Amino acid sequence: MPIWYYTPYINGLNNGNKLPIIFFDACLTAKLDFNFTDLHGYFHGTVYLLTRVFHLSEDPSVNYDCFAWLFISKTNGGAIATIGSTRTAYTWVDSNGVYGGAGYLDVHFFMAYHEGAHLGPMLTSAQNDYINNVGKDYFTIEEFMILGDPSLMIGGYN
Repeated sequence: MPIWYYTPYINGLNNGNKLPIIFFDACLTAKLDFNFTDLHGYFHGTVYLLTRVFHLSEDPSVNYDCFAWLFISKTNGGAIATIGSTRTAYTWVDSNGVYGGAGYLDVHFFMAYHEGAHLGPMLTSAQNDYINNVGKDYFTIEEFMILGDPSLMIGGYN
């Protein structure tokens, strides 16, 4: 059974100053130019319902705030930084684990964590691991971006 998390649900978050860094291993989460055309392409059968329930404009020149940005801009909660895909993301996984695509990048991002680590270098480390171990899948490397300060030290400053 699929579980859906829609952008209006973010309004219900109330995590105060406990702000995580979120890596979205999913399609379009950081698509800065998300609009009605994207809804139609991904949810063709339910676009009419979605536009009515969430009061969305059907004008393709109107862009919506992307999922990743809504977490950062959320007052009294959300996230301090997010990493997400600007386009359709994919992953290669089987019973032995993940070996390419978004899932690989996600896992290696968190593997790069150590005390005193900074956000940007963690993503760079994951990207380097990807190029060295998966291959020249530049699409995956290029489509994931940080929304937030890449110089952010993880865990805060003393």
